[in-house]
Formats: sequence, structure tokens, C-alpha cells
Amino acid sequence: MSTTTEGRARSREYHLIYCRLLRGARERTRVSHSEVLSLAGAFTSNPDDAPDAGAILAQIAADEHAAGRPLLPALAVTGKDIPGNAFFAAARALGRLQGTDGPSEMRFWDAEERAVYDAWRQG
Repeated sequence: MSTTTEGRARSREYHLIYCRLLRGARERTRVSHSEVLSLAGAFTSNPDDAPDAGAILAQIAADEHAAGRPLLPALAVTGKDIPGNAFFAAARALGRLQGTDGPSEMRFWDAEERAVYDAWRQG
């Protein structure tokens, strides 16, 4: 069962991860990468058969960017409570992040995380 986002088919795993990130945005919380990985493998008994969680996060970032919203995957964080390199690579690919140094990435992420919370703030 695949539904569409902006006319393109999206997997069940995509929708699970998207909804979890959206809940995090509305609750003003972050989502662990381990939870994202678990959601990516929700429909398979073999972890090797699970879709690539990083690719799903990159697609969510691209879809949010195309919709004119901040990058929702800014809320997906590693055990160090920061996004993984895939987040910054996706932001660069979308033209949202120019710098490659750590401080530039952290400033971008901080602003993007705040923008996500503001965009999905509930009345």
C-alpha cells in the first residue's frame, strides 16, 4: 500500500517516519535515530531487508523543502543528541546549507530545529 506525497509514491515506512517526526514537531521533542531505524524496519522480520532510513529521511527533507517548510528530519538525532551527517548532506543537496564546517552545521541545525517547532506549533 503506497500513497502519494506531491504526486510521488511513498512507502508505508516513509509515512510511519514522517508521522513520528510530525508528532515530535508538535510536541517539541526530538526523535532518536534508533526509533527511526525501528520504524524503517516495521514491516520486515529481517533487518537487512528494511528500507534505508537515511534515504527516507532525505526524501522527507526534500518533500518538506518542496512544500516550503523547514526540514522535519532536523528532529532525528543520534545518541549524541545531534543529527547525523545525512541530515547535513540532504540540506546541502537542497541548497539550504552552504558551510561544511561543524560550527556552520550546528548553527544551521539549531535554526532549522526552531523553525520546525514554530511551523508545526499547535494553536
